[in-house]
Amino acid sequence: MVAIDTTFLIDFYWQESPRHQIVVEMLRNWISSNTKIYVYYYCFNELAHVISNPKRFETPYSIKEALQIADTWREMNNVHILFPTENSFGRTIAWMSLYGLGCNRLNDTSMASCYANEGITELITANGKYFEIFNVFKIVDYNKTQVQNS
Repeated sequence: MVAIDTTFLIDFYWQESPRHQIVVEMLRNWISSNTKIYVYYYCFNELAHVISNPKRFETPYSIKEALQIADTWREMNNVHILFPTENSFGRTIAWMSLYGLGCNRLNDTSMASCYANEGITELITANGKYFEIFNVFKIVDYNKTQVQNS
């Protein structure tokens, strides 16, 4: 049971990313071993926003293509898309206050609280430093290609 963040999805679809091959291999291994993959719903909104942006990509995806990508993930048997609950929303508010986080940390905190609420203990990301503060995940920061225990 693993959870991914938006960076994983972006690196998967951005073939020029220096991390592209790492995430392709990780996903291939998870699919072949039938590992449950959890994705916070908003990751797909962020993915669509990033990969369809001509300021970020020389040849961006169309918004229609980006939405088709989200739909493809939604249909995968071992992928579970998570949505906020009243409990995870309360945890988001508590963590934002407890750690003095600003508005730029709202989406990541909401995702982390949703994952924690679901009992997920392993988070796959290229931005491990954003999630260390919560001290509830084993963070696999594939940007550093190392595992950090929180």
